[in-house]
Amino acid sequence: MNNIATKAQDLTIAIHVLQSTGQIPAFYRLPKKQRELEKAFMKELQKALDGLGSVLLSKVHMQDRLASPENLFGYFEADVWRRATSIEEAYQTHLGLGMEFGYLRGGKEVSELVGVTLDFNLKNPAVQQILRERTFVASEATMSRMLGDVETILRRGYERGLGGDKIANLLDMKFHEMKRQRLEMISRTEIGSAQNEGAMKSYEDAEITHVQWLAAHDERTRYSHLLEHGKKVRRGEKFPVTQLRYPGDKQGDISEWVNCRCAVRAVVNTPKERKVR
Repeated sequence: MNNIATKAQDLTIAIHVLQSTGQIPAFYRLPKKQRELEKAFMKELQKALDGLGSVLLSKVHMQDRLASPENLFGYFEADVWRRATSIEEAYQTHLGLGMEFGYLRGGKEVSELVGVTLDFNLKNPAVQQILRERTFVASEATMSRMLGDVETILRRGYERGLGGDKIANLLDMKFHEMKRQRLEMISRTEIGSAQNEGAMKSYEDAEITHVQWLAAHDERTRYSHLLEHGKKVRRGEKFPVTQLRYPGDKQGDISEWVNCRCAVRAVVNTPKERKVR
């Protein structure tokens, strides 16, 4: 038992030293569970959007020249809103799972480092309120972006006097992009943000006062996120470069949180510094 306690104390001290010097390893790899959640979320979104735009494409193909982009857009808009419930359900389910995973990750961390045991309840009214807000904002943003993309293609095609087949080809490429690159980006962004938010909630419940940024250190990592690596702030305050409270914080600038793969972790005190309650 003493050996276990000694090893735990040594681990705490080692992490504290690395955090204090900003040398904590940057090669953060996405946990298997997080990757699985991303894939499952993307699959559900693809399912919800299956066949999207088929009615619009059939109408466009029938025209030698686009005569009324507004009327054609109406077919697509109606199709999107028919799918709204399925899209929102996919968001609600997987953002909840992402938050739960992040909370449990943070809970395991604080249990090992400060000896606090936490339990996560997805049905907690406060958690449900957060999920409803996140689901509404995120799903609305996804649908609005899809509508805006298609509206732009139709309008520009009309202005250039393009025929129906050419416009249909442009739309077909856009739908393919939506179901591939766009949905992959959405799933990575949303799950990453949700799991970091869940971790932050666990730190709040454990009364962790400070947190630290862990960058995913590879060629895809934004320079601003590399600059944040190892930096510490009081929980709830913003990191100096990105102005985010944690990686994936959607209250910040979208250029800093979209497609982010970084993580947040608790900053702990050494046993001598730890306050006795």
